[in-house]
Amino acid sequence: MVDSILCLDSGNTRIKYSYQGSYGTFDTITELSAYLTQNPPLEVVVADVGGRYSDISRVCEQHAIPCTQCRVVDGFYGLKLAYADVTKLGVDRWLAMLGAMSLFPEQPLQVIDIGTAVKIDHVNAQSQHLGGSISPGLRLSARALSQGTDLLPEVDLQFSGELGKSTTDCITYGLVMSVVALIERAMLQFETPVTRVITGGDSGIICQFLVGEVTIEHHLVMLGLRVYCESDEFKTKVNT
Repeated sequence: MVDSILCLDSGNTRIKYSYQGSYGTFDTITELSAYLTQNPPLEVVVADVGGRYSDISRVCEQHAIPCTQCRVVDGFYGLKLAYADVTKLGVDRWLAMLGAMSLFPEQPLQVIDIGTAVKIDHVNAQSQHLGGSISPGLRLSARALSQGTDLLPEVDLQFSGELGKSTTDCITYGLVMSVVALIERAMLQFETPVTRVITGGDSGIICQFLVGEVTIEHHLVMLGLRVYCESDEFKTKVNT
């Protein structure tokens, strides 16, 4: 059944998709509409943090394809959430945790997403979400620093790991290492050993400077969506 579902991760920048084992992105709703014409799935499931679910569901309706929005459920897959109000937890963070748990069951996890924002979540071996953090992503920080000053340029984040000997190199060092330091500092509040799983467009920049072993999983949110779509809870919801 899952192979017949088009999974969409509607983020702050792009809409990522997974369908029948292939992955890709849509930059616009028009691109999604064209894809639905050429590759009509039986159903579309959307994890939306970019505020585009209404547009996506409208396009699906035009193609007569059922569309379901994925929502956070406390206790799903055994994951007990730290939030008092789980509706305030980003669905992408929830799905990333589910994806990591499916890869490394019953292990303490640090789940890291380096995209438009830097999102870190900790899950212990008993599947208890211990909390996390959200901060600006590398490119968002670079843009803000350039726009908020008169003379500092927006850097391209090419980075050797060495202390800067030019203004651009100094900015890059500060941006990258601030994220590295945040991740490492969060580890000090967690039990060890910990399995570290990292995803997101800028994960490659960060992971090379982290201490210890790191697993990069580029499709972590999609793995979480697969866990969601394979569940009896989802199947019951769809069939009611």
